[in-house]
Amino acid sequence: MSYDVEFAKMLKERNNKKAIGAITGKVVSVNPFKISIFDGQILLKKEQLYFCNSILDNYIREYQTSEINTEQWGSTQKIKLTDTLKVDDEVMLIAAENGQTFFAIDKVVKL
Repeated sequence: MSYDVEFAKMLKERNNKKAIGAITGKVVSVNPFKISIFDGQILLKKEQLYFCNSILDNYIREYQTSEINTEQWGSTQKIKLTDTLKVDDEVMLIAAENGQTFFAIDKVVKL
């Protein structure tokens, strides 16, 4: 194969990278956060990660409930979620367009 054809193929491959899509990663450290992907081939550091609030330590969410009883009372309560990320947890990750930044969506388990 001639050099110019080989070079053109290399340019085409470089410009047509496939999107990573949704993947799973494994938490290897929580302080600081580090998540491994592709069976440990790549280690993501906290600077490359964005986390959904619900999987962070001590996330507090406020809920409002309506109760129907003789006094017609409802209530607003705060719930503190403590089931947060730990070492060896599996997480669902979605890659940004640049392929260098990832969004940690939630913990996942395989049944």
